[in-house]
Amino acid sequence: MEIKKKTLEEYLREKFISPEMGKQHIVAMDNSVFPPDIIVCILARLPLKALFRFKSVCKAWRNLLSSTEFDRERRGQFSSYSRNQAFITESSYDPLSRSCYRTFSLLEIESDENKPRVLEHPLLETKDLDIVGCCDGLICMGNPFSKQESIVFWNPAMTNLFKVIRLPESVDVSVRGLASIGFGCDGERGDCKVVVISFFGSYDPTEVDVYSVNSDSWIKIEPGFAIYDCSPRSIVAVNGNPYWVVDVDETQYAKTISAKLGGVGNYEVLACLDVSKMELKTVPASSGDFCFSSAEHVLADWKGSLGALTCSRNRNNDMVESFNVWVFNDGENVWKKEHSFRVAIEVSLGEILNCSKNGKILGRRTSGELFAFDPETGWVKVYDVQPWSYTGNLVMYTYTETSTKIEGMQLVPANRGKRNTSVINGGASGVN
Repeated sequence: MEIKKKTLEEYLREKFISPEMGKQHIVAMDNSVFPPDIIVCILARLPLKALFRFKSVCKAWRNLLSSTEFDRERRGQFSSYSRNQAFITESSYDPLSRSCYRTFSLLEIESDENKPRVLEHPLLETKDLDIVGCCDGLICMGNPFSKQESIVFWNPAMTNLFKVIRLPESVDVSVRGLASIGFGCDGERGDCKVVVISFFGSYDPTEVDVYSVNSDSWIKIEPGFAIYDCSPRSIVAVNGNPYWVVDVDETQYAKTISAKLGGVGNYEVLACLDVSKMELKTVPASSGDFCFSSAEHVLADWKGSLGALTCSRNRNNDMVESFNVWVFNDGENVWKKEHSFRVAIEVSLGEILNCSKNGKILGRRTSGELFAFDPETGWVKVYDVQPWSYTGNLVMYTYTETSTKIEGMQLVPANRGKRNTSVINGGASGVN
């Protein structure tokens, strides 16, 4: 039997306005000049740190702020509020080609702060794991070639809660050859999912393993096509669905889409896991005037659609003359240019990194500084970053702060600076 989810309005009416809750309603709300629904709207826009303090106001407020109905309302309002556009950045720098220094930071692009806030790494023994993606307030880290063969879920907003799971036994890179990891979230069921694609060219069939947070288990799905090469991790997640850039057999792909491509060899497409249907499908990487191989681009979530951001520069490469936004049309199965912003910006652009949910473009200058740019208004903001990030590798992931917790999560140990192999090897720390 399916349980109907209560709306926040129904929850408020039941908990604070019904006659049965009369006394509690008086204590919780009657001292305020605002009605309960207005108070909820105000609270829903506050960061988690402030909400934790408000839980001590009274029992009714604690119940409200701890309810799933309020959490659902807050996620919608907090993520859409223009001042709450945040990114998790992963920077790595290898100055002597001997060791890699990796750090994570939180960048709030419209806050009064002009500098990303460095996040403490949850576990020393997982420092060779890369960020795979961010969904529903959780950061997923993994690397199929890591000695730990583990995946870490991390919520930096909830007192650094983390959980470690093991890769499925079928993912053995010494046998399989290559593997890639992705991270997505089924919003309807509130279920985050990790995807591992294992492939070995044309010599072995492609395998896809999916981990469900809700069931705490791995299952296999049939990809329907062979993958010969794949990006090491998913490039972007749109509406919870992760995307990869992959190479498939051209003849086989033509049969799959009932099209004649011509030529012989591998064909570059996008692979996407539909997390609700648990199906791996393909998206063309080129159509009409847009071609991945001939355009400087970055894949991004453009206001809820799969988008590709491109730009054109002047001859001296010291000014961006325009930004173009291409959006994939699912119904017509083609890429279409949705916007072309002809606003000159005097920035020596090194690379485009991502875009915010309200359409601001994030990039890095050739001198290393991060900047945000609103192509509609011309607004530009430059951020102060650590010196090592000027020349190192930098990846940005859209992030929304939530109170998401999954079963089995634990607090980061106080001795995080000391190596604790029991966390990875399934010791007392509770690895599932």
